[in-house]
Amino acid sequence: MSDWPRQFARRIVDGDDRWALIEEFIAWWYGADFKIDGNTDEEIDEAEARIGIKLPTALRRWYRYAGKSLKIVRHQNSFVSLKGLEAPAESYEHLTIFVENQAVVQWAIQVADLQADDPPVEVFDNDEHFGRDSSTLSEFLLFVVISEAMASTGYAAYGDITPDTDLTECFELKREPRDWGAGDEMLYLGPDAIISRQSNMIWARFKSAMARDIFVATVHADWR
Repeated sequence: MSDWPRQFARRIVDGDDRWALIEEFIAWWYGADFKIDGNTDEEIDEAEARIGIKLPTALRRWYRYAGKSLKIVRHQNSFVSLKGLEAPAESYEHLTIFVENQAVVQWAIQVADLQADDPPVEVFDNDEHFGRDSSTLSEFLLFVVISEAMASTGYAAYGDITPDTDLTECFELKREPRDWGAGDEMLYLGPDAIISRQSNMIWARFKSAMARDIFVATVHADWR
């Protein structure tokens, strides 16, 4: 098995550059030839002028990197496109950047934090502030790219955890604690796989049918 998943998980803990990790993950999951296209500085400037807000450096960098390839962060939920950005209303003092698939929960940057280069990301439910998701936008983007990839292929397996379930051959992607009741979900990388473990459930996505079949045959769970 490639040692890359273990090294990647270790580098998250070590605080390695999130932008480099995002690029490497995309190349690993989607393939080295996968094309990423971004917005131009002129397009970003026009968006800022339209909404009357100077975007944080990290958000500009994201749009410049992947603003025209947002399908990678829209497999289940939806990252807001540059054209979709809306100026916060007076009673709605945050800039929404990511929306859950039922449009109830939103992830946003508070107006007071917009001057930071890499601001924190907050969670809102029907405009009610739930809490902080990530201390930096780059950290948030890394885990959005990974979690959205879990809905990107048709090769999936899910089931119930059993006493014999052993994920020691997989590598946990440890993220900072979230204070908004995000649950006990744990993400792992395995052989050509992304695995989510939450409560008594296990859910995994694979690059290929072969990777799925090997994983299901070797990892004990009550597969459905």
